[in-house]
Amino acid sequence: MREENITMDAADQPKEDMGIFFQTLLEHMDAGILLADIKDGQVQVKYLNPRFVEIVKRTGADIGVKGENLMAAVHPDYLPGLLAATLASAKDRTSLEYTFKVYSRRGPGIYAWQHIRGVILPGEFDGAVRLMAVITDITKLMQSEEKLLTAEVKYKTVLGQIDS
Repeated sequence: MREENITMDAADQPKEDMGIFFQTLLEHMDAGILLADIKDGQVQVKYLNPRFVEIVKRTGADIGVKGENLMAAVHPDYLPGLLAATLASAKDRTSLEYTFKVYSRRGPGIYAWQHIRGVILPGEFDGAVRLMAVITDITKLMQSEEKLLTAEVKYKTVLGQIDS
């Protein structure tokens, strides 16, 4: 007897089942997930999964119950750009892509690099636009790029001295 592959359309499932499915998926993904409502130039965090808190290297107390303190971790040189990119994404209903520095909890003067990539969900939520975003820690990548750039400068300097 031949076994058939069974596929199910999400529309065939009761909404309660899909809600539980997506809630479980978000809670157990190995990615930092953020849901935020954007309305009248304000960004209000609605949901952060547990992995998000780990990736941004903060505690729940640091972030706040509803993520209200999340932006305080962003380096001031990058905060205006992050906010502008987020608001433009909401206004134009385009994807969000932004790389920025955050303060590290390891001490003053130490920073980590984060990358956020998001999409605006269809529809409106109590008059707000909802952003769903994934955040990743790219600190090691940025440190490697910095070392490569430093090596390039040294290499060019040595070549310039040899040609002289």
